[in-house]
Amino acid sequence: MVPPRGCLMRQYYWWLFSSATSAFVATAALAAQTMTANDVMRNIGLKAGQWHTSIRVTGAEAASSSPGRELPERVRSELQKMIGTSVETDDCIGTSGGANGALILPGISIAGDCVLSDVHATTRDLALDSVCGKADDGFRARMKVKAILSDATMNATVQVSTRSEGVGVVTNLTLSTASKYVGSCRLR
Repeated sequence: MVPPRGCLMRQYYWWLFSSATSAFVATAALAAQTMTANDVMRNIGLKAGQWHTSIRVTGAEAASSSPGRELPERVRSELQKMIGTSVETDDCIGTSGGANGALILPGISIAGDCVLSDVHATTRDLALDSVCGKADDGFRARMKVKAILSDATMNATVQVSTRSEGVGVVTNLTLSTASKYVGSCRLR
């Protein structure tokens, strides 16, 4: 790359930095808008095979979706009981998205008809939002995932917000996941 004519060295470095930064930001913004499940899986580079995941509920709350309407206390208390509970999963993870464009990560599954946005996916970290359903249709779920990973481990924080007009409830869950690669997929 040749500096512009009559450019001092300091100006050249600034020009080079701002040109490179602008190109990176534009490229990253375009990539974030168009990533598919296959793109995410290719970018993060998880080993294909069996993954074991521990999922723990770290936060849970519910509210009425109608202003001025209170939820029964039993609904809130049942949700509060979930905090601190955990579940173990074993998933067979491939190197591409699942059937019908689903994004299948260790302990996390996002259906293919959900819309991915704000995706940042590298071999070290992953951040994404997904929205499933439409509030106009009576149900909408939003999931935010932030993960630190390697090819054989993944630790994530997952925030799930749902709005169900039919039931009249808005729920918010926060989960933490710890996943590790354990070998080839097992037949069941």
